[in-house]
Amino acid sequence: MRGAGARVNVTSTQPVSCAGTDLLTFPSVTSAGTPALAAYNGDLYVSWSGSTSAIEYASFNGTSWTSPATLVSNNYGYPPSLAVVGRTLYDAWIDGTNGYGDVTYAAFNGASWSADAAIPLSLTCNGMAIAGYGGALYAAWQSAD
Repeated sequence: MRGAGARVNVTSTQPVSCAGTDLLTFPSVTSAGTPALAAYNGDLYVSWSGSTSAIEYASFNGTSWTSPATLVSNNYGYPPSLAVVGRTLYDAWIDGTNGYGDVTYAAFNGASWSADAAIPLSLTCNGMAIAGYGGALYAAWQSAD
């Protein structure tokens, strides 16, 4: 596949892999759901909900992948969404610690991640997504109400 397209394949027993102009095989990890993918500062970032109820991530610099790292552990996080606004990468997920969950996010400035924070009144049990637009971060979710 060439150009702007990319394909990400994940099942609970398969490694996360990405395909762009060349097949990029990600180190073997187990994912509990669909991964998210975004380009940030010249690198490709992937985030997923790990098998240990953690939100995990790694980046690809064009040559190799970083080792998987944990962004948030033990939060029963549901599949994440990635977006870039200006010089910041955002990772958002549904924090299902208490059953239904709030849309929760953390921000990466290129060196470190912020503490995670919930979006007020964002209780959901299904899906969510984030996007950068006009210099701001937007979130959408299906309400649990």
